[in-house]
Amino acid sequence: MDHGPLVTEQIQAAERFLGALEERMHVTAAFWLRTSEDGPWYLHVASDQVNDSSRKAAYGEVLELTTGTNLDPNLDPFRIKLISTSDPLAQAVIEIQNRYPGRMPTRFRAPFGPLPAEEAYIYPMPVKARA
Repeated sequence: MDHGPLVTEQIQAAERFLGALEERMHVTAAFWLRTSEDGPWYLHVASDQVNDSSRKAAYGEVLELTTGTNLDPNLDPFRIKLISTSDPLAQAVIEIQNRYPGRMPTRFRAPFGPLPAEEAYIYPMPVKARA
């Protein structure tokens, strides 16, 4: 994964990952975020099951779902960030989802939350993987 645009293969790989992760933990919000024009994209996954005491085990689930036989070259497990639903970024995305409800993803090109975001791609919830 380079620092270029977010491509369809990454979006779809994340959809498949999120579908599998949803079987293991509740996903409240999921979004790709790039904070600077030349910076990398990171997939943020917000869950009410992620907190300081559960974060290590949750990342174990991420690695299990993204390595070995589950390896997808379009999804780098080190570009996945697990956050609590109380995180300001998660709260900002939940607010956007409430403002623009629907089954279509939202591309957002404005600052939101505590970070000066360059661009975001917000999945509708629940995420349904495309075949």
